Amino acid sequence: MKYDEQFLLKAAARLESEAQTIVFSTSAGYTLVVGLPAFIAEDVLHGFLVRQIGDMPIGAIAIGLGLVAMAVGIARGREKAFNLRVQVHQLLALVEIERNTHTSLATTNAATASPAQINQEV
Repeated sequence: MKYDEQFLLKAAARLESEAQTIVFSTSAGYTLVVGLPAFIAEDVLHGFLVRQIGDMPIGAIAIGLGLVAMAVGIARGREKAFNLRVQVHQLLALVEIERNTHTSLATTNAATASPAQINQEV
């Protein structure tokens, strides 16, 4: 496989795009995965909960669990976004290293080339 700068730049752009949306999607996923089943369970067990805890609005526990899940999702999403941005910087650093190496090699080759080699290239 040949080195392809455009592939790395496109991959970096894709990772950056994913990093921008991952906090929202992760927090929404955590909230739905915890909050929805908690709301359903609380609705089903409402009579039992009223006898044990006392009268409280339906969904209070589910909303509380959903908010905790959202906070955890936001923290986890930020962690994922950070890791993706580190990967973006690694890819961009590789591209820059390759550019600098190419430029450096071209300069070195031109400086060390004999007049006969220069005439052949022209």
